[in-house]
Amino acid sequence: MAINKRKRPRGATPIKPARQGLKPLLKKVQQYWRWYYLSFPIVMMLVLGTAHYLPQYLNQWPIQEIEISGEFNHWNEEQLSQHIHWLKSESFFSVDLVKVQQELLALPLIEQVAIKKSWPSKIQIYANEAIPVAIWNQSNILTAEGAVMAMPNNYQYSNGLALISGPNELVTTATRLFRASQLNLQTNNIELLALTMSDAGSVELQLSNQWTVALGQQEFQQRMARLGHLISTFREQPVDKIDLRYGKGAAIQWLTNEGVQNEPNA
Repeated sequence: MAINKRKRPRGATPIKPARQGLKPLLKKVQQYWRWYYLSFPIVMMLVLGTAHYLPQYLNQWPIQEIEISGEFNHWNEEQLSQHIHWLKSESFFSVDLVKVQQELLALPLIEQVAIKKSWPSKIQIYANEAIPVAIWNQSNILTAEGAVMAMPNNYQYSNGLALISGPNELVTTATRLFRASQLNLQTNNIELLALTMSDAGSVELQLSNQWTVALGQQEFQQRMARLGHLISTFREQPVDKIDLRYGKGAAIQWLTNEGVQNEPNA
């Protein structure tokens, strides 16, 4: 019985590549380190030279102009410039714009500041003042956004700002009641001159018609509605004080030639 033998492919016998081991890898590593050690001193010289001459290079472009714009009532452009006069000693590239912004925002009433550079030597600043709506505890300003801000030195607030006073922890409540009172009084062409809030939360109003109005802390809107009715009814009468801390009606003190006269209810 014949045995089939597997035929070998004709031609040259393939040669297996010899294993080279770690020598080529080590050779590459040696070349890398050789170039690293050769180039390292050169790189360091460049870095040190740049660090030495960079400040002199940057100082060739000093800040020469500060341009300030915005909407101001208390401040003006010249006053704000004086607070950041140190900018003139800075260079265009090294000036710290965040520091400029923080210093301006720290000023009383300044609530928004945007800054940008203008090549080659100008800093442009846009700033806005907060809108004051009342004086809080005679030492701070209450803004239209409901924020309490420090009052500038020698601030003149004889421009119709109402005076609000009360515990600092009740400033949010006092602000809300102040706005509600203003809204109700406007329908009768009466201005709110002052609002005083006690520790217990009761409220007293001083009105532009010379009335003093005592309010409790409950049912504020209903009592303000009653006040509007009383203003319409007794607009021309010599009222001194109205006490609305009742479930219904009000106690009225009248001004007479002899002084103040009380009337229990109205």
